[in-house]
Amino acid sequence: HRELRIVQKKLVDTIFKIEATFNENRKMLSDNKERFEHLNKQIEELQNELTLVKEEHQTDYLTALLNRRAYDYEVEKMERKYQVFNSNFAIVFYDIDYFKSINDKYGHACGDAILRSFAKILKDLTRKEDIVARYGGEEFVALIHYQDEIEVSRYIKRVKNTINETNFIYENNKIKITFSAGISFRNKYESFLEAKKEADELLYKAKNQGRNIIFLDNNQEL
Repeated sequence: HRELRIVQKKLVDTIFKIEATFNENRKMLSDNKERFEHLNKQIEELQNELTLVKEEHQTDYLTALLNRRAYDYEVEKMERKYQVFNSNFAIVFYDIDYFKSINDKYGHACGDAILRSFAKILKDLTRKEDIVARYGGEEFVALIHYQDEIEVSRYIKRVKNTINETNFIYENNKIKITFSAGISFRNKYESFLEAKKEADELLYKAKNQGRNIIFLDNNQEL
């Protein structure tokens, strides 16, 4: 009986130790869980902040399109894709006609509203896999993938028709705008810079010949 009581006592002591250890571990797990959840929440907040900073770093503050820095980065990716997969794309330069006159007549706030509206139309009509950015001032640029050149012509016609059919409203003023554009097809040139230069020259040709004109480097005029 005495030995049995000793064994019972040892069993009870062991059980108490196990329970104490279990309770301690459970408390540690609970504390660690709370700590983990707190750290995880902090990580999520930091990730959201980093995403916001990245977007602000890459986005034009006025139009919400890609800015010039982000455009240059996208050009590198498009060019790499072109080199590796022979993925054809066109370079489209847009310029809003007589934009300075709009600013002079209606004010810079009106000019900003025109830029925002024009940018939204471009963004809505440009596919997600393509690139559209504000290049500077009233000038925009798009990089458009295509299988056949006719796809690019149809795209630019949609943009032109939408702009022509849109009344831009500012303080009860209906303002009609037009744009000039130059388009080059990357696969016709040795480098992206050559293709970009041609699109830019075609844009200025359109502006010098009366504006509201689109020139493509396949001798097509729209």
